[in-house]
Amino acid sequence: MVEMSATPASIAARHSVTEQAVQWLLDNRGGGEGDGETAELLKKLYKTMVLNASDDPTDEPWEDTLVYTGDFSLHVTLFGLDTAHAKTCQDGKGFYSRVFSDSETRWAGTGSYYASSLANDVLGEASSGYLDRIRTQNMRSLAQAVFKTSANIGSKTIIDRIADVQADVDDLADNIETEVATIKADITALKNRVTATELDISSIKTRLSNAGI
Repeated sequence: MVEMSATPASIAARHSVTEQAVQWLLDNRGGGEGDGETAELLKKLYKTMVLNASDDPTDEPWEDTLVYTGDFSLHVTLFGLDTAHAKTCQDGKGFYSRVFSDSETRWAGTGSYYASSLANDVLGEASSGYLDRIRTQNMRSLAQAVFKTSANIGSKTIIDRIADVQADVDDLADNIETEVATIKADITALKNRVTATELDISSIKTRLSNAGI
């Protein structure tokens, strides 16, 4: 610790400087009186980051109680409790490209083409009607609408399930081909037997005719 002079003159000077610093802090602790430029920058920062992140917004939002309290923050809301996901997005592409393709432009313009929401692209409807109907049928998720029950999922992905269905269809097709081939063979054998029977009948008729019967 640096030793300070204890002369009355030096103490008075330091006391004056301290008073000025404290007064500046008091003037700039809230809405921004005093250092106007700093206050405006703080207001702008607040507005671009957390404005309206309060259940009871007021005309002085910097005095509001934010939803980002305790261990929660805007960062936690987006990326979770650590820095791993945020660091992953710091690759020059950003969070957007982690969610969408680099060439995705449907949220980059105006007009009807750009009006579609992500929910609309995923569920095919502009409103929540699709999800409402899922819940009306006592289904709790989109996955349940696809698989009905968790027993039908197991450890498989949707692609795994599709592959299983395709394999079952292929097996049915192979079985049908086998059955059709068997039926064709049976029909051929039956035709041969009918032909042989017709020949036997014709022979009997000839023999009976020769015998004068």
